[in-house]
Amino acid sequence: MGRLFLAAFLALPAWAGVQAGAGLSFDPPEVGQGLFYGGSDVSVTARVPAAGGAVLRVLGPKTDARLMRKGRVWGAWMNVEPLVFKDLPALCLTLASRDKKADDEAGCRAMVRRALPSDSRSPPDLLFSQLLRLKESEGLYAATDGLWVSAPDESGMMSVSALVHLPAKAPPAAYMMELFGRQDGRLVLLAGRPLEVRRVGVPAWIDRLSEEHRLLHGLLAVLVACATGLAVGLTLGRKAR
Repeated sequence: MGRLFLAAFLALPAWAGVQAGAGLSFDPPEVGQGLFYGGSDVSVTARVPAAGGAVLRVLGPKTDARLMRKGRVWGAWMNVEPLVFKDLPALCLTLASRDKKADDEAGCRAMVRRALPSDSRSPPDLLFSQLLRLKESEGLYAATDGLWVSAPDESGMMSVSALVHLPAKAPPAAYMMELFGRQDGRLVLLAGRPLEVRRVGVPAWIDRLSEEHRLLHGLLAVLVACATGLAVGLTLGRKAR
């Protein structure tokens, strides 16, 4: 069943082909990352045609992740191999109403497998497990059974709800919320809609400064670094006395 679920999931067309906002709503409608942002909880609700189970996927933009593999050289841990993971989602969360194992295989794990570098000297299974463990420890990849689904009503519709936690490390972007369900033995996209996560306040001001006034931004960065170094030096000097 897990393999069949995975094959159907990967064969689905892009979410953009679905009518935007069909049956999906968020609270809050968008997320602002301020100076002391530590993550956010977003309530997701939907009313969609009844299906045999449902899966909610939260997918971030795909980028190339550049990492270094460490290994022992003459007894010391050193960087031994640069690795580039192609088209790796910045965030991948899946919440299922049931069949958690199949949901996990059809979500983040399949995308990590496809992103593995083909020219690495390391075994693919080792790279896969280490990268997945890293992303899960950061809260950027997860698969749970935290999706609630009601029984179908007289009109053949069902209600779906979930509480999605966006970790602090999730970068500002448009995150695709996609709700899938199994109908007539096939997995179909029931609803899709983007959730906007953007910087606000001081972080947003710093971003604008770096784009519009690069010289001033560089000077401020140097001043902040000097002030930080001076403060650390004074603190350590007082403790030494």
